[in-house]
Amino acid sequence: MLPQYLKACFLYMGVFPKKYKIPCLKVSNLWISEGILEPGENKSVEAMGDRCLSRLALRSVILYDKLTFTSKRIPKTSRLHFTFRNLCVNEAHREKFFCVIKKYADFSFPEKLNSQNRLCFHNNIVLGFEEVHSWMESIPNARSLLCFGPKQPYPIALYLGFRLLKVLDAVSIRFYEFPLQVVKLVHLKYLAITYDGEIPSSISCLWNLEVFIVSRHNNIKRSNLPVYLPIEIWKLHKLKHLECMGLDLPDPSSADDYSLVLENLLTLSGVTAHSVKVGLLARIPNLKKIGIKIESAHDSVETFSFLGVDQLATLYEEIESFKCVVVYPSLIRSPENVTSVPIHFPLFLKKISLSGCGFSWSYVHAMGDLPNLETLKLRWYAFCGPVWKTSDWDFPRLKYLLLEDLDLKWWDSIRDHFPSLVRLVIRHCYNLQEIPRDFAHIKSLRMVEVDDCRKQVTVEIEKQRKRYRNIKSELRVRFSADAEKAK
Repeated sequence: MLPQYLKACFLYMGVFPKKYKIPCLKVSNLWISEGILEPGENKSVEAMGDRCLSRLALRSVILYDKLTFTSKRIPKTSRLHFTFRNLCVNEAHREKFFCVIKKYADFSFPEKLNSQNRLCFHNNIVLGFEEVHSWMESIPNARSLLCFGPKQPYPIALYLGFRLLKVLDAVSIRFYEFPLQVVKLVHLKYLAITYDGEIPSSISCLWNLEVFIVSRHNNIKRSNLPVYLPIEIWKLHKLKHLECMGLDLPDPSSADDYSLVLENLLTLSGVTAHSVKVGLLARIPNLKKIGIKIESAHDSVETFSFLGVDQLATLYEEIESFKCVVVYPSLIRSPENVTSVPIHFPLFLKKISLSGCGFSWSYVHAMGDLPNLETLKLRWYAFCGPVWKTSDWDFPRLKYLLLEDLDLKWWDSIRDHFPSLVRLVIRHCYNLQEIPRDFAHIKSLRMVEVDDCRKQVTVEIEKQRKRYRNIKSELRVRFSADAEKAK
């Protein structure tokens, strides 16, 4: 038996399609927007979302797709255990908790569906039928509209006449023009769409909006010039999560209006370096997570000025997560061309993810000194050069380290440099000669995963594991060529 506060969370997991990988952040935001979760004693509503996910996982109701070794212990994705799926869906149907539409035949008895408040479509093609539109018009009190059907290359006319709608998740539907009916849905708390154009200034009408996600259908940027959200985005004072791929926050200082502050915004992602300016970020005082996406031309040079002194690090010491991805880096440029000044990260970061930045390994000490850093992911030439030499007492609390698609050849380190490491993952580092042999004696290390690297990379660490029985770490080695042969 589940306690009452977990029952609604459990039933809500049934809105997702079978075998669907459910983003944990997404389901938590949906629970909050639906009003399923409320703040607990000395806990924010976001913390309650993490707590409910953990409680469901402890009962094996949901399964985490990937284990995590950080203190937060909430991975990126989860899924409903197949044993509980039928129970979940049947109980939700009995209580009229939500209505799932998978095919046109589900409309055979529309009178049974008219009282539903949450509508969920697992097949977006159904939305194109006139009968379906007529049926949707007969449900004026719908509170949620979720579209999880396969993405379609052509437009689908989506009925949006639900005046009380709080949640609209239509990322799987491509909008060629911004659906202006949306700005009339003043009760919306959660809005997620796929749209490549400009957002209208009337978005400010959605004064209850807490989560705003704009995905792009076309991942190729048409211009090197920044594309900005309307200045009115700063009027959405309840906004907590903003994910706008390819769009930037406009500088509100020109409006000479000190009320333009996003005081509740916790997450900002998908923006470029144009949004990471001191004057702009000063109007987002409680930011906890930031994700930057730089889409540079092949021969461009990025300065990363936002990592300089008196920039992001000074303004946001309390920020917890930082991600920066350069989509099209010029790999032939020298690391010195990337930035000529030392880089600085917010002091209390717990997670850093870098890709394509091309930094010199001499700059890695800026992260090694961070006292709370638990997760470090370095992908696709995040750092360039053949040698990485760590220093004494580097990465004191690092638990998870990922090295992927790097040109690293020699890694000079000892166990004292990573005293808390639990999981080490190395992928596609074809030049790497070996893992530091001393790593086998890191007492906290539980997992070493090596994918598509030289075979001798793990030779020394395997010898150490055989020689000393007290070494408890598990070693997993995989070569894609071997996997192909096994097919």
